[in-house]
Amino acid sequence: MTLVNCRVCNKEKAESAVVCPHCGDAVRKVSGLLILGVLLFPLLFGWLVFIRKGYSKRAKIWTGIIMALSALYLMSPAGQEAIYAESEPADTAPQYVAQEQSTAPVQNVAVISAEAGTMVDEYEANEVAADTKYTNKRVRITGIVESVGKDLMDDVYVSLGDGNQYEIFHVQAFFDDSYTQKLGRLRPGSKVSVICDVQGVFGSVIAKNCHI
Repeated sequence: MTLVNCRVCNKEKAESAVVCPHCGDAVRKVSGLLILGVLLFPLLFGWLVFIRKGYSKRAKIWTGIIMALSALYLMSPAGQEAIYAESEPADTAPQYVAQEQSTAPVQNVAVISAEAGTMVDEYEANEVAADTKYTNKRVRITGIVESVGKDLMDDVYVSLGDGNQYEIFHVQAFFDDSYTQKLGRLRPGSKVSVICDVQGVFGSVIAKNCHI
C-alpha cells in the first residue's frame, strides 16, 4: 500500500483513501469532462477569432487579453478552488466526521441495573414491555457467566444468565477486541457485572458496546 501525506494535516494516509483518517479532509478530484472543457474552450475561442477571417485587429487584441486573464484565473488558487468545487461533493468530509463521532462511547448517559436472568424472563413474558424498559438504554447487567466465545463475525461475547443449567436463552454481551485478554480470564460459573447498550432480543438478549 502506497502512503502519501495529507495536504491539510500532513500525516500519512493511503494513496487510495477518499478521506484522511486523521483530519477528515476529502480527496478532491476533477472530472474528465471539466478538464476537457477547460483545455478546449480557449483553443476553440482562439480558432474562431484569430484563424477565421472577418475580425478586426482590436477584437483580436481584446480576445487575447480575455484569454490571458482567463488562463491566469484558472491557475490561481481561487480558480483551482472553483474547479474543484464543481466536482467534489460538499458534504463528504462532514459525513466522515459524523461517522467518527457516532462511534465514540456515549458520555453522561443514565445507567439502569438489572439481573441477566430477570431480563431474559421479562423479554420472554412480554417483549414489548421489556423493549420499552431496556432497548436502546445503557444497562448494568449482573449475571453468571455461562460461556465466553466468538460469533460468526469473530466478535467476542460473554453469555450471562442466572446459573440455571437448563436455561436456553441468555444475555449475550458483546465486547470489542481490546477486552479479549480480560475475557479470556473469565470462567463459567463466575459472577460479573457489565455495562452495555441493550439492542433488543433475537433469541437471546443482545447487548453491544459492553465494558467490564
